[in-house]
Amino acid sequence: MILKELIAKKKTDDRKKNEFLKPSKWGEDIFSKYMDNSHANCFASFDNQKEMHRTVCILVNLYNGFATQYLHHPRNKLLQSQLFIKTFFSIKSSLNLAYGGNVADCYSVMRIAIESSLYALAMTKDEESKKIWLDRDNSSEDKKRCKDFFKTGSLLRMLKSMDKVLGEEIEKFYELCIDSGAHPNQGSFMDRLYVEEKIDSDHPYLMQPGLTGDGEEIKDTIECLVYIGYLILRVFQKVFPERFELSGLDKKIY
Repeated sequence: MILKELIAKKKTDDRKKNEFLKPSKWGEDIFSKYMDNSHANCFASFDNQKEMHRTVCILVNLYNGFATQYLHHPRNKLLQSQLFIKTFFSIKSSLNLAYGGNVADCYSVMRIAIESSLYALAMTKDEESKKIWLDRDNSSEDKKRCKDFFKTGSLLRMLKSMDKVLGEEIEKFYELCIDSGAHPNQGSFMDRLYVEEKIDSDHPYLMQPGLTGDGEEIKDTIECLVYIGYLILRVFQKVFPERFELSGLDKKIY
């Protein structure tokens, strides 16, 4: 068989394999088609941005290694341990959205990751805050007390009182998350819009893409998310200082 035929056969085999892996009627409705486009972006990001993906894996492995080997649920920091794991899940979800081309909504999830780390820090600094958090749904008064205590502005001021440089960096990127898509602000909304002319219409259409296929935009977003992931690890270092030192993680996050 000549080379040209071998290449054609491989393409056919690959297509059949992909079709076999997809459920029946996948991509025939609006939502599964959206998911399929997102998956295609993930594959392209993985294949075209290998150096970027290696950087992502380094960060994810740091979180995973610490969670599985050194985070053995110390009795007095059980809630903080679970918040670390929740933060890890949020970071992976945020990165997954960005890989798939959702370069706006990924910041909503990363914002949650930042807030989770600040909650853990507050619980470490103030033991009473655990009870405030756990009692949140007991009454309307308890809910108000919890919401007042865990206001992001207050938590950021607490962090800055402990580490001014880190606190200012966290605050800067927390605001960046809000400006980039974590809130429906004018900037993140208007930046996504574009005008499309229709041949059969005299009126232009205002369009808003759900996903972007712009590889450079995806790459820039993921690099930003990775940097935030390292900043969050530095917050958790203040929650688990001994375990960070024991694991050697304290030397890998700067």
